[in-house]
Amino acid sequence: MPHQLRDRRLRRRGVTTDAVCEERIRREGANVVHIRCSYQDGDGRRRRATVSSPTPAPELGQVFPVVVDPAKPSAVVPAQYLASKGPQFGYFCQAGLALAAGTAAVLTFVVG
Repeated sequence: MPHQLRDRRLRRRGVTTDAVCEERIRREGANVVHIRCSYQDGDGRRRRATVSSPTPAPELGQVFPVVVDPAKPSAVVPAQYLASKGPQFGYFCQAGLALAAGTAAVLTFVVG
């Protein structure tokens, strides 16, 4: 749920800026799963963050777009993540599961 709230806030009030890849973090030596990057916030301060890796993963020193919440500069995700259908599909699945669980609870109460 916290990711959903963050994503909703970023879609509503996020600002796109450029980040620089400083480190590629791999899982089990194979795929790059996270990127440590630096970016400049709205006040001109240099900030650092660890974000999920966009596809393809940027090389060290490469610039890539991120979306930052001006009210909470630590909330940052790759712009590609917010533009993808993945987060929206996840919300849809969770809503469907919640609806199914609610229906099952009501039926159990009424029948039982």
